[in-house]
Amino acid sequence: MINIFSENKPAPYPGKRLTSLSEVDEALLLSNEAKKISESKFLEQLRSFWLDFPPVAGDPLSLEYSKHWDLVYEQVAGKPYKVNNEFFDFDVEYHTIHPYPFSTQDFRVVSRQLIGIGQVIRALALPPGSSILEMGAGWGNTSLFLAQMGYKVTVLDINPKYGELISKRAKTLNVEIDFVCSSFEEAVDLNKKFDCVLFFESFHHSHNHLHLLDTIPFLLSPDGILALAGEPINEKLPYDWGLNPDGESLWQIRNNGWFELVFRESYLLNTLKKKGFLVEKNTAPEDLIGTTYICHYKKNE
Repeated sequence: MINIFSENKPAPYPGKRLTSLSEVDEALLLSNEAKKISESKFLEQLRSFWLDFPPVAGDPLSLEYSKHWDLVYEQVAGKPYKVNNEFFDFDVEYHTIHPYPFSTQDFRVVSRQLIGIGQVIRALALPPGSSILEMGAGWGNTSLFLAQMGYKVTVLDINPKYGELISKRAKTLNVEIDFVCSSFEEAVDLNKKFDCVLFFESFHHSHNHLHLLDTIPFLLSPDGILALAGEPINEKLPYDWGLNPDGESLWQIRNNGWFELVFRESYLLNTLKKKGFLVEKNTAPEDLIGTTYICHYKKNE
């Protein structure tokens, strides 16, 4: 066991600083009660606390650094990480008509998501007919909009239920979307090139984001772009990257076993540069959910 709590660090988040998992579970119970009122109240409660994780030293590109966060994850989740932890069960028939965020029946949550999707599409600025691979498409909202625009869309997700859902929704809209049930790291096995590889609120679920970035160039057409959108970025973190200590992430880790990362922007930009990408940041003025990093691979130039 490692000591997963530390003292006397500047607060990376507003709200109450928690120092034990028992405190976290109490806060999550309150969040679940708030969810009975509305999704907005649920999210408001989750954003009112964060867990003080341990400091981590060393090279953020090293294996030792990654192992540190694996140990912290195991203590918070109560089990070792496996990619199948990302699996999530739900009623496909119901969510075909009422996918998230519409299922929340909360105008704040729905409008935030729709505005964010619009901001991402604007940032992509792809020519008509472009090919897109969305990694971790989840409910498929963004991919379905893109398919309705005439783009050639492939979605990849580890959860086969998302594939079933997206296929049903695409059929209803009379659009074509190819679904691949696979992990991020296995995407290179597609042996296909895309004009855009898109992560929208999904890159931070990668268990090995450094290796993942190494595989992206093999998926890109000569002028293709990598787009990272809606990612958790916090320059106030006391570490370059690691497990996300905010309430929303803690809820997902404790309840679903998902892997939830957060990055300093300086670290992310420096890492992308080292991996051969030139990055253009498109800041969403209305809401950071739509902030998008457009990355051009220029390794050989």
